[in-house]
Amino acid sequence: MPQLPFVFFDAAGTLFHLSESVGAGYSRIAADFGFQLDPAATDAAFRTAFAAVEQPSYIHGPDEDADRCWWKEFVAWVFSEAGEEPQRSSFSDCFDVLFSFYGKADAWQLFPETVDTLHLLQSKGFEIGVLSNFDRRLCAILDALDIGDAFSHVIISSEIGAAKPHPKIFHTAAERVGRSPGDCILIGDDPQRDQTGGLAAGYQAVHLVNRPSEDLKTLANTVISGISS
Repeated sequence: MPQLPFVFFDAAGTLFHLSESVGAGYSRIAADFGFQLDPAATDAAFRTAFAAVEQPSYIHGPDEDADRCWWKEFVAWVFSEAGEEPQRSSFSDCFDVLFSFYGKADAWQLFPETVDTLHLLQSKGFEIGVLSNFDRRLCAILDALDIGDAFSHVIISSEIGAAKPHPKIFHTAAERVGRSPGDCILIGDDPQRDQTGGLAAGYQAVHLVNRPSEDLKTLANTVISGISS
């Protein structure tokens, strides 16, 4: 029997999601440091910034600090766009608490079909992993959400020194699991970072979640039927 392709999953937005909106979380935590963020304005600022900004460049190669520095600059930009002044002395302490909070399970929830989807693919003989632009907080989050043991490999951008959609992270991920890019499949949620990047890097297929019509389990069945057809 030919070897089944390796199936990678993106993390946030694919396997799990925020327990509350960014605006609600940021405004609640920032209030303890004297900031008054409007949740709706903060949500809008975050969405605009995240769609526009470049991922960390890792110009010096793999760099754990690059993620934290990137997030601090990003959060400062969101605060400013939402009408608060990130130059205030309390911002650094506020950011530290925000960064810590979003590295814990309380900030996140699994999508309803996540666990069943992982079990389904494993029951069919697929090896599965994570390929994400999330930072090094990710492994602790996966473990806290009780799905860390499902994955044979967790590949994150700061450990590779490149972020999706750069081909380096896709190629390195394939090498680390002992496969060629053409023997890898990615299930994600971002048309550019996941789909465009993965296909350009030579992945066999990239499937995007589009809930509720195409959730993880639907896409997993698509992968299974594609192999068996």
